[in-house]
Amino acid sequence: KIIHRLTRILYSHLLTGDAVYCPICEKEFKKFLDYGVQKRQHAQCPNCKSLERHRLIWLFIKSKKLLDHHLKLLHIAPEPALFNEFRKHPNVEYVPADKLITGYSYPKETVKVDITSIPYGTDYFNSILCIHVLEHIDDDRSALKELFRVLKPGGWAIIMVPMDTKMVKTFEDPLISSSADRKKYYGQSDHVRLYGLDFPDRLNEAGFTIEINDVYHDLPEADRKKMRLRSGEYIYYCT
Repeated sequence: KIIHRLTRILYSHLLTGDAVYCPICEKEFKKFLDYGVQKRQHAQCPNCKSLERHRLIWLFIKSKKLLDHHLKLLHIAPEPALFNEFRKHPNVEYVPADKLITGYSYPKETVKVDITSIPYGTDYFNSILCIHVLEHIDDDRSALKELFRVLKPGGWAIIMVPMDTKMVKTFEDPLISSSADRKKYYGQSDHVRLYGLDFPDRLNEAGFTIEINDVYHDLPEADRKKMRLRSGEYIYYCT
């Protein structure tokens, strides 16, 4: 934590400027950091570590005023930038969770949970965040059914996956199992499928009613550039 804090302070000093803005930590910088397997340029906030999709989600949550009401929130694979906001918010009863809670930079409060067998009762949560998780799950349909089961009627779930918008159908093959082949066909060595435009069908199969939000194109171009957002990142608001 001390090293992380010192690194953040150093980056904040070196990148002083106002060319980019993070809506989560509300800080400006000369630029964002490059990030990811493909080394996306200007992707990560040097202060809170948010990526493009996290900034999109935060903008969506604020625009929907979802934090104005009491939330019993299950957050699968909690991203640090969002974790830090939710855990201190007075309206959020927060449960950060993941199956693998060791050997990764999850906060110590993270609860060990297998998303295909969630150890909470039916209708337990009134809100769920599941962001870029399902592409890692062999049985994603079971995971979606579990998310639906623990969500109260009238509650909401925000679900996002990496998607190839040029593909009509999701591509997955259990014979593609090596890290090299998964990177070749799915774009990342720990992914087990590449979602196409039929992803909403899986949400419907689980029982969800969905609202597809393209926050990127709802914003003025100047705001997209300032916050370094990416097109093609759809937010599925599920009820």
